[in-house]
Amino acid sequence: MKKFFWLLGFLGFLGFLGFFRSYMYFAFFAFFSNFFTSRYINIPQDKQLQNKMAEAHTVSFVVTSFFLSFMLIMLIFNVSYEIFKAMFCIIFALISIIDSYLLYKYTGSNQK
Repeated sequence: MKKFFWLLGFLGFLGFLGFFRSYMYFAFFAFFSNFFTSRYINIPQDKQLQNKMAEAHTVSFVVTSFFLSFMLIMLIFNVSYEIFKAMFCIIFALISIIDSYLLYKYTGSNQK
C-alpha cells in the first residue's frame, strides 16, 4: 500500500513539473493519476476497505471538479496565461495531496 501512495505522489509531482512544458503532458498525468486511483479501489479483498477508498476518491473527485470548473471560469474571463498556469499547477498539487491524504487516512489505519 505504501508503494501506491508513493506512486500517486510521484505522478502528481510529474504532472506539476510537466505543466511547464505543455498542456498535453500535464493532462496526461492528471488523467492517469485519477484513472489509476479509481482502478486501484477494486483491488483489495476487504469490502470495508474498498468502501472507504471509494469514499476518499469521491471526495477527491468532487474537489477536482470544483477546481476544474473554477479554471474554466478563469478561461472564460480571459485571465492572463501566467496566472492561469500558476493556478493550474497549484490546484493539481493540492488535488494530489488531498487524494493521497484521504486514501492514507481511510486505508492507513487498517494497515499493520
